[in-house]
Amino acid sequence: MNNQELIHQFESDAIPADGFHHADHVRLAFAYLSQYPPLQALDKFSTALKRYAAARGKSQLYHEPTHPQSADLRHT
Repeated sequence: MNNQELIHQFESDAIPADGFHHADHVRLAFAYLSQYPPLQALDKFSTALKRYAAARGKSQLYHEPTHPQSADLRHT
């Protein structure tokens, strides 16, 4: 599956919870970064991830990154 297909599958809620692990999370982040400028990728990725978690009753598991590098990226 290429990056566009992965993003489409994720945004279409076609990836089951038991089929989305840490390595998939990292690959999805890379897919967004390879398809969009950094700030747009960050926004699209976090929005899709929040939606995915909420659809599975796990919205409490999502939190925005708080390390200094993410703050720098958001404010450039």
